[in-house]
Amino acid sequence: MATFLKISPEEFVKKYTREVDGHLALLEDAKNYDCVFLKDGKTCTLYGSRPTQCRTYPWWPENVKSKEAWEEEGKRCEGINHPDAPLISFEEIKKRAKPKPRITKRKISSLFFLPLWFLPSVV
Repeated sequence: MATFLKISPEEFVKKYTREVDGHLALLEDAKNYDCVFLKDGKTCTLYGSRPTQCRTYPWWPENVKSKEAWEEEGKRCEGINHPDAPLISFEEIKKRAKPKPRITKRKISSLFFLPLWFLPSVV
């Protein structure tokens, strides 16, 4: 994400994250709790380099527990039930939904020695 924004990883962490229970989390809009990178409540401005939590969306357990939950989430997600959206196989959903390791505050000093592809999983 830092590379996408053309800033250093250190600047990204300082400017766009906060600590929650010893983990880093992206900042949220104080009014509606949307991610600071979500434009108009639906479009990710960092789509190509979004974090793991966003890559697994909308296949979160609470969204797929019922057809009603899926339809309700579709009101917030432009891709759900979109006529041009590709069908995603169950295998691909499982692959995308697989959790990645989290970065703790103790690991933050080593964060900057990791490949930048790892930074999106820092949530």
